Amino acid sequence: MTNRWNPPGEPTLYVAGDRGIAIAEFARHIREDNVPALAPRTIERRIFDLRVRVEATLDLRDPRVWTTLSLVDAPGCFLDRTVARATAGYLRHTTRTQALIVPSMALLDAPSRWVAVLFLDKLPADPAAFLVDVRPDGTFRLDQ
Repeated sequence: MTNRWNPPGEPTLYVAGDRGIAIAEFARHIREDNVPALAPRTIERRIFDLRVRVEATLDLRDPRVWTTLSLVDAPGCFLDRTVARATAGYLRHTTRTQALIVPSMALLDAPSRWVAVLFLDKLPADPAAFLVDVRPDGTFRLDQ
């Protein structure tokens, strides 16, 4: 799978804003990114409810941020992985930003629905320092 907000080798954790976004994003990845032969083996997934604490977060759903970064056609421009990676890479490597709040690509027309992109290389080595609560929240299954 090719991640949207980071190239291979950059440690990054994606966290959906809610259960529905987790399911929608997973389904989108199955449809767009995975080898079709793998889909039957990856249909059922476990969900965890996470409480995350990050000090320096930037919200890429905010039109003021788009203007400051001179982004054209945001948030639609993030459908282009090159633009998304360049934006995240710039912020990751030139600012103190530790995480981004980005629009869900599965529900781009619903800006209140989001995904957090955590830059693990900019967070404490011990995940307990920023994943302050982790609870199982059942499973989901995509039917084909």
